[in-house]
Amino acid sequence: GDTCLVHAAGGGTGSLVVQMARQMGATVIALSGSIRKAEIAKRHGADHSLVYREMDGSVVPWLADEVRRLTPDARGVDVVYDSVGKDTAMQSLACLRPRGALVLYGNASGPPPDIAPLMLAEQGSVHLTRPKLHDYLSTDEETAWRGAELFGHPEGPHAGQPLHVLEPVLQATMPLEMVAEGHRMME
Repeated sequence: GDTCLVHAAGGGTGSLVVQMARQMGATVIALSGSIRKAEIAKRHGADHSLVYREMDGSVVPWLADEVRRLTPDARGVDVVYDSVGKDTAMQSLACLRPRGALVLYGNASGPPPDIAPLMLAEQGSVHLTRPKLHDYLSTDEETAWRGAELFGHPEGPHAGQPLHVLEPVLQATMPLEMVAEGHRMME
């Protein structure tokens, strides 16, 4: 019965994290920047779906208090998956239970601030990691294997036997001649 907090839960990567966490039995608290994205996160299985941006784009000041309220005994979440970075990293840290884990894996709002080791101890001996995709997909074989686990691709050593079948979120479909616009949208 772990509880996780997923930032940008209505977007591409966040929606996949929501689905994987639910398939593994976790309670998922989803954070999104808009009502539309919060609804996407809910459709993908989030137990709770919150909008964490004010009208001016700033992060709501009550975020950590509300997330803690949604956890057993207001203890905080076991893990936070934060792809936003600069705007949310410190709030993410405040949402953790003692010995929880903060996974900072994106920079949507800019690089996260430096977090001193003492701050991790003061928060309750929490863990911090900053994974990089290429450390987990170092060979073509590993990429095929992980793809087969997640999406059920017909290639790789586990072909036809996906561990998790996930539904990716497609934000747009466009013709090839609009590739430059597609790249701008991904940034």
